[in-house]
Amino acid sequence: MKKALCLSFYPPEAPSVRHRISCYRQYWAEQQIELVQWSLLSSSVYQNRRRFGLGATALKFFGLLSGTLALAFKLPLVGQFDYVILHREIFPLGGGAFDRLFIRLARRAIFDVDDAIWLKMPLSVDQRSRFWDPGRFKKTLPMFDSVVAGNHLLAEYAQRYNSAVEVIPTSYDDLGGRQEKSALAKPVIVWVGNVGNSEYLQLVAHPLKILAKNYDFVFRIIGSLEIFDLDLPGVNVEAVLWGAETEAELLRSADIGIMPLYDRDYERGKCAFKIIQYFSAGLPVVASPIGINAEVVTEGENGYLANDESGWVKALSDLLEDQQLRQRLGRAAYEKYQNEFTREINAERWLKVLQ
Repeated sequence: MKKALCLSFYPPEAPSVRHRISCYRQYWAEQQIELVQWSLLSSSVYQNRRRFGLGATALKFFGLLSGTLALAFKLPLVGQFDYVILHREIFPLGGGAFDRLFIRLARRAIFDVDDAIWLKMPLSVDQRSRFWDPGRFKKTLPMFDSVVAGNHLLAEYAQRYNSAVEVIPTSYDDLGGRQEKSALAKPVIVWVGNVGNSEYLQLVAHPLKILAKNYDFVFRIIGSLEIFDLDLPGVNVEAVLWGAETEAELLRSADIGIMPLYDRDYERGKCAFKIIQYFSAGLPVVASPIGINAEVVTEGENGYLANDESGWVKALSDLLEDQQLRQRLGRAAYEKYQNEFTREINAERWLKVLQ
């Protein structure tokens, strides 16, 4: 059996690592490839990364230090693996020298990326801006034997520095498509995310307040406690803590999924993952036409694209008013998921890269 090592900053259960790499463990094992995962942050440090204050900062500092030392001691073992997959980055601060040390020791090194991480993050949650080095990826990308990008926009950037680039979108569990609901049930508009991207909800705050004056619906936010204080007077907000055990049912029992984004270079690198989640549950989507959102969502077929506040109000109004329209677009959304974004399809794409 061959062995593949995944190196990442966040632990295997973190969303990006889980949906890009961890989820393929079983599929690869069936092809005689064992997946081993090492992360710089431990699960406990990862769970407490959003806590602040002197004590929390000290714990994060020592967690970062101990994780770095633990990985450094494992360096001599890297050559035992047939493949080394570096997901995004190992050590996020500075010029990437630690990452490049692992790459040099690997028999075959593969870089996996699902965000435009070579750009400075424009969101307020960015905790590493003081140590930002915009040139680290230009130095690192040419060292990899292969690069796996979450969409073609990321691939185009990577191809400037590495010719062996493959596009593999982020996949999600098959939730079985649309859950039929009573015509008398209140429609549910859903958004799932974390504090890192909750700023995007400001784009739909005013449209939702306008809609609430004319329609009886629920706006379901699935996430962490930090994002539940969104100011939406007059809107029936259902705030639900995210949980691995409950996420599927919370999505399947909704009616419309939304993915608002600001129009900036960083957001253009997004991989439309929320849309893929909604499609797996058979939900029609309303999304900002940013990056590959405009390619995944086909206007009037599996959802709508909203350029501004009036566009959000119009698209959501059409879907709230017409249950049959939601059903038709939802079926098309699930069909697109089955054709392009399942775990099985992506596992095969990954095997071609590995082999």
